[in-house]
Amino acid sequence: MPGSSPFAGEHEGAEAVGRVILGLRQFLLSLDVPATFEHEGNLLLVSQAVTVHGPRHIVEMLVKITIEFDDADRVAAVYVQPSDIALFDHVIGAALLDRALGPT
Repeated sequence: MPGSSPFAGEHEGAEAVGRVILGLRQFLLSLDVPATFEHEGNLLLVSQAVTVHGPRHIVEMLVKITIEFDDADRVAAVYVQPSDIALFDHVIGAALLDRALGPT
């Protein structure tokens, strides 16, 4: 995942990827719009409209997920790309800062 949020970077292994997915669930909600799916060779391309939210922000954006399969049809890699990486990072960063500072 690109960007500077705590979710950015490469994560290897089921445990590390699971932590990222659980973490993202705190900030992402799917909109009531069907996801789109496309296949290109060994890739599955998914686009989903979501809200990225925190205590001060609720923004809508598209998240594109590319799932790459190996020769045995097992998931080899998953790439997540928010349509506005800077806004995505800002909303998550502000939410985490609010949590760290506590109620005011």
